[in-house]
Amino acid sequence: MTTQTIKTAISLDRQLFSRSDVLARELRMTRSGLIAQALEEFIAKRRNRNLLARLNQVYEDQPEPPRTPAARANHRRIIGDSW
Repeated sequence: MTTQTIKTAISLDRQLFSRSDVLARELRMTRSGLIAQALEEFIAKRRNRNLLARLNQVYEDQPEPPRTPAARANHRRIIGDSW
C-alpha cells in the first residue's frame, strides 16, 4: 500500500527550525520525516489523553478499589512517566 503525500508550507520560529534541523541530522532522517513523526506522536498522545479523560468521566462515580503495593508497583511499571 502506498501512501499519498501532500507538500505543504509551514512557518516555524527560527530557533525551532534550527533545533529540528540538528535533530533530524542526528536521527539520520529528513526534516519532513521528523516533523511528520512528531505530528503523529502528538496526535496519538492527544487521542490517548482524550480517551483517558472520557474513561475517567465514566468511572468517576465508582469507588476506588484498594491497591496492594504490588499492584501499585506494576501500575507504575506499565504507565511509567507518561502521565
